[in-house]
Amino acid sequence: MTAVKSGAERTHNGAIAGLVDLVAALALASAASVVTWWAVGDLSYTGASSLGPFRDHLVQPLKISSGAETLIGLLSTAVVVAACAVLLRPGSAPRRDRRWLAVLLPLLVAGVFLGCGWRVLTAGVVGANIGGGLLELVGGPLMVAVVVWSLAATRWLLTHRPPHRQ
Repeated sequence: MTAVKSGAERTHNGAIAGLVDLVAALALASAASVVTWWAVGDLSYTGASSLGPFRDHLVQPLKISSGAETLIGLLSTAVVVAACAVLLRPGSAPRRDRRWLAVLLPLLVAGVFLGCGWRVLTAGVVGANIGGGLLELVGGPLMVAVVVWSLAATRWLLTHRPPHRQ
């Protein structure tokens, strides 16, 4: 026999489910950038072996061992899989209302772009890092636009009710 839930219980459970969806979405966007960073790998120039450690860097890369880098990449991949499982479960916000994809997908793209961008900015090169400069000119405003889009879409979705389906 199933118990009938009161309105307060349904509201409380809905708030918890919404919080879980929010945490999963933020985890997905954050971990996607780390997975992309790990998958892209080091983009440093390797043609002039006589340069050794004397390559130019637009931004100095973090000093991380290859084992730690692999561990971070694998853990981030697990976070991406878990976040996708939470967001694709029955009853989640994106499953109930597909308009939430207008928030999630741009954040996911921003995370992937951030991971690639970090590898480009930290690549060791001979001379100028043209890709890094181009990334700063175009990538920065593009990232701001994507995040503003997601915030505006979130605000709109929270203030407008979904259309009734018949």
